[in-house]
Amino acid sequence: GDAELQAGRYAQAADNYGKVGAQLDALRASMADRLASALGAGDAALAANDGPTARHNFNLALAIAPLNERGQQGMVRARVLEQVLDLIAAGAGHESHDELDAAKAKYAAALALDGRSLQASAAHDSVTGRIRDREFNAAMSVALAALDRGEFAATRAALTRADGVRPGTPEVADVGRRLQIAVQHSRIDALRSQAKVLEGDEHWSQAGDRYAAVLAIDSKAAFARAGRERSLARARIHAELDAYLAAPGRLSASGPRDNARQLLSVTAGLDANTEPKLAAKAERLAGALEIAETPLQLRLQSDNLTDVTVYKVGRFGRFASRDLVLLPGNYVAVGTRSGYRDVRVEFTLTGGQEHPDITVRCQEKI
Repeated sequence: GDAELQAGRYAQAADNYGKVGAQLDALRASMADRLASALGAGDAALAANDGPTARHNFNLALAIAPLNERGQQGMVRARVLEQVLDLIAAGAGHESHDELDAAKAKYAAALALDGRSLQASAAHDSVTGRIRDREFNAAMSVALAALDRGEFAATRAALTRADGVRPGTPEVADVGRRLQIAVQHSRIDALRSQAKVLEGDEHWSQAGDRYAAVLAIDSKAAFARAGRERSLARARIHAELDAYLAAPGRLSASGPRDNARQLLSVTAGLDANTEPKLAAKAERLAGALEIAETPLQLRLQSDNLTDVTVYKVGRFGRFASRDLVLLPGNYVAVGTRSGYRDVRVEFTLTGGQEHPDITVRCQEKI
């Protein structure tokens, strides 16, 4: 075109310039297709693990469009493809020998070079899953072995580890239920043993507490229901015995004496060899009851002028001296005399003791 123009052949020059423009337009139109083709070929080569072909095609793409992001990323991946493949192969070798942690490290290194490598990502995920399975199975084995040995804290710790590796699995839930049942049974066995020891020592209230604790765990435990009833009954007997022994003076009244006799009839049916403390208390109460039911000699002194009455015993009129036979207890004697102030004398008769004479005389004139 330029030569024709210089030679003055203007029409021919114009024609040649037109042809060149058309060729440039055609070239520009084909660049997009050529870029897409090069990028596609590069990606396909990467997928086929063909590094040289991938690099060649990404070079073509970048020659067409140097700033193309896909081409730049593809070239970066293509340049390290062989290293990535070597790391994946090394990881697979470790994995074949069950060296899972080493394999995971290789796959992680491959991903560090090419984070978009599907092969490295799949291998890394797979070995990570195998490691989790290994850790889960190991933790479950420890949990089951510890449960068989009755080591509940170790069982619980191992289950926690297993649940941390694979949360919410039915295996962990099942062993957790077995652990809960085992802990309950162990607690019940311990409470039952404690209750038996306490019963043997005749600590009935404390034994009843142990049986109540069992029932709080398992309300259907028949042995605990029977044991609690037995313990409460014995505790009541001991409490009644203790009350009489602490205040034997109560036996001076007929009502408490009758109750004491009924209590002794109950204790008579119990085995003194297995309950020596109860037997000793019953023996002491029987002795106190015998004393309370043994009449005592008492002499009343007066002046033949005073009318004497002993409440709940009788009217004795006037006398100088009078002997009475009374059961131990509290008494009130009253003296009356015309023209004189009444007198009131309260006295207590204690079993097994001698008592001084009781004087009842009205001596203060009104």
